[in-house]
Amino acid sequence: IIQDDIFKEVKKTKTDVVFHNVHYPEYEISLLQNIIHIENEDAILAIMTDITAEEKSRKELIKIKENTLEAAQNVIDKQMRVAQEIAGLLGETTAETKVVLTKLKQLVLEDGDFQ
Repeated sequence: IIQDDIFKEVKKTKTDVVFHNVHYPEYEISLLQNIIHIENEDAILAIMTDITAEEKSRKELIKIKENTLEAAQNVIDKQMRVAQEIAGLLGETTAETKVVLTKLKQLVLEDGDFQ
């Protein structure tokens, strides 16, 4: 029903495997496996915890974070475009104001009534 490679490896090496996360797509289940060699009995103890719901929640949280980051980047991009447009308009009107005021100053100074 499940892969037995890890059991064979523990039996052969007599080294425990703990917190081994395994996903079985054919059963739509994720398990946290602890495979422990029991020396005195020459046996293997397997403790498997169903973590399917936790894995699903973790994946959903990652997706929410990705969507939030994308939305934040879109807001930043839009804000920068608006700021650039405003800066451009301010620059244009400032330049126009300078030209008009400079001409007005020249007219007043050329008239000579202010001296």
